[in-house]
Amino acid sequence: MSTFTTALALMACVAVASVSATEELNGDNFDEKIAGKGAFVKFYAPWCGHCKRLAPVWDELAEGFSGSKTVLIADVDCTKEDSKALCSKFGVQGYPTLKSFTSSDPDGKAYEGGRDLAALQAFAAESLGPSCSPESLDLCDEDQVAEIEKYQAKDQAELQEMVDSATKAVEDAESKFKAELEKLQASYESLTKEKEADVAAASTPELRTVKMVLASMKKAGDAAHEEL
Repeated sequence: MSTFTTALALMACVAVASVSATEELNGDNFDEKIAGKGAFVKFYAPWCGHCKRLAPVWDELAEGFSGSKTVLIADVDCTKEDSKALCSKFGVQGYPTLKSFTSSDPDGKAYEGGRDLAALQAFAAESLGPSCSPESLDLCDEDQVAEIEKYQAKDQAELQEMVDSATKAVEDAESKFKAELEKLQASYESLTKEKEADVAAASTPELRTVKMVLASMKKAGDAAHEEL
């Protein structure tokens, strides 16, 4: 095989390897993508070392379920602007955080099992699968069917307005939190500087001399007391 042909072959392998079966979700498409499925989601940050080590295993897991219509293996990059509110909503505080989403756990259930491929595959196969949705009403109970039908009777524009309103409320809450946190940070820094200035003002050379003399007096007093 010529050097040129070998180079082409290597380039092709790299191209294939760079295509991931893991679907990338964000705040805009999350609910839509997991609807009616059992979803296994990795919340991560690109700079996280543990995330980088898990990535190839996670991608292999996703490859195994790439043709499934009932199981979704996905990623959410919590450092992206369109995902920060989503990660906050699901209480993501460390990376990577793995959560499963089903009709019985719509707000996500933390995965605490092993993170090797065999453990992840076993969990996905046993715990995930199709769930209640407009396309799978046979998997819904009576209350879920009634809830779905209630919203099916509404106009699409009305439903979109509800979604947009809820999305804005989450974004506003996130913005308010950041603004208040910045105020607290500024207040903390100001108080810290004020404290340091007060401490510096009180810790004068005169005070150090007073402490030294006081310590000497106490020592002499103790010695006199022992002699008695």
